Amino acid sequence: MEKLQNWYKELSKERKIFVYVISFLLLAAFGFGLIPFLVLIYLELGLPNNNAKKIMMYFLGGPIALFLAIMLFLGLVNLNYHYPFVIFFEILLIPIFFISKKLDRNHKASHPEDKGYVWGYFQGITIITLNILGLIAAFFISQTLPEFEQKYNIDFAFLYPNAFGIIISLFFLITAYGVCQRLRIPFIILTIFTFNPVIWVVNYFYIKRRPYLAKK
Repeated sequence: MEKLQNWYKELSKERKIFVYVISFLLLAAFGFGLIPFLVLIYLELGLPNNNAKKIMMYFLGGPIALFLAIMLFLGLVNLNYHYPFVIFFEILLIPIFFISKKLDRNHKASHPEDKGYVWGYFQGITIITLNILGLIAAFFISQTLPEFEQKYNIDFAFLYPNAFGIIISLFFLITAYGVCQRLRIPFIILTIFTFNPVIWVVNYFYIKRRPYLAKK
């Protein structure tokens, strides 16, 4: 690892851009560039005054924003209700991000020694929001489905909210609240239940770099 770190430090700016572009292009090709991209980010984090946040914004935030803009444009141009509905949740992430930034600023005002926690707040608030919307949707479904069943003589029983689904939603609501409180165990639980290897890797390094989340 030391040799790898020395190699990265000796790279010129142009060569760094080249390896990041190559790994990003491989990332677009069925995710083959994920491991080298994460290794590069890890090496960048090891440098003083690193540009890891800028790199993540350029190579991840930029393409995601462009994708959402294109999808919204296509939906408006075609007047197809599917596109706006599909990207509703993506658009919802924008105010969640700014709320996360606000909460992090408020916390750092009284705890300036703590590292930023925008990503943690973002995950917690997103899960809380989606589960609340899910519970509201389940309530309205339970109120309207009987009418459709009688009208079309079709059994929609599988769509009815059940006790198990409500318990799962409450579990995630409580866990996400713990994440927003900067608690280690809820953060780990939420990470595991994403079932996303990318989030597992990202959150692993996120926890290691924050003493209030790291194991004592």
